[in-house]
Amino acid sequence: MATATIGLAVDGGPVRIDANAATSTLAPAARLPMALANQKLAIQAGIKMAAGFYKKNIRLVRIRDTLHVGEFEISEAMLGEARRHPRIGVLGEPAALAFDPAGNLF
Repeated sequence: MATATIGLAVDGGPVRIDANAATSTLAPAARLPMALANQKLAIQAGIKMAAGFYKKNIRLVRIRDTLHVGEFEISEAMLGEARRHPRIGVLGEPAALAFDPAGNLF
């Protein structure tokens, strides 16, 4: 999954989400990276396409970028494991992702 803002283009036009791949939960069926309008839609599509997972059990990690991996956010399903890990310090309590009005996190 990706957002349209990263500038994916094929033959001069933007790559659009393959609705059939999204509803079937089979990302490989699209054969191209899916470009969604914003980060919220990209995250929602990624979770929807995690076939066989109950949404409360999704193990999701959010890093700002690959240059800043010292602090990251994890899904609630990973919180107990993070608290038990000797090299990870939990800095806060679970909170919903804060999207701006445009549907983006940063």
